[in-house]
Amino acid sequence: MPLINTAGTPVDANDGVLTRNPERIGNRRWGTKVFVSGQEQSFITAEMAIEWNGFESITVSSTALPFTASAVDGKTEAFVTVESQAVRYRIDGAVPTASVGHVLEAGAVLTLSGYWELDKFRVIRRDATDATLRVTYGIRRDQ
Repeated sequence: MPLINTAGTPVDANDGVLTRNPERIGNRRWGTKVFVSGQEQSFITAEMAIEWNGFESITVSSTALPFTASAVDGKTEAFVTVESQAVRYRIDGAVPTASVGHVLEAGAVLTLSGYWELDKFRVIRRDATDATLRVTYGIRRDQ
């Protein structure tokens, strides 16, 4: 559950005006604290829902493949199931081989989130038989 910190009493961060905080207050580059105004308290934020709106089947053979560019365009989420044979994958942009990469056995599920994970995903079959992936794509939306 993500939390947001606000300034204590008396108001000392920005006097109720949303402006850039000086470096001495939190770490604005990495967002360790957010100061709004008023009493220090925690706000509960809800994770955005995913609108699933795309699907494809991928036959995985002896050449490493990314997701289909047109299927992943504008998407931020992917739900992947391995239908038949084991595969190996990487999400760092490097190309997996039959012996290097993370293994997904038949029946396994993989969830990817964010543009970079979808863009850098590559998959190849692990054994001599082609595998099939079923991939559902989505976008995070406000509820």
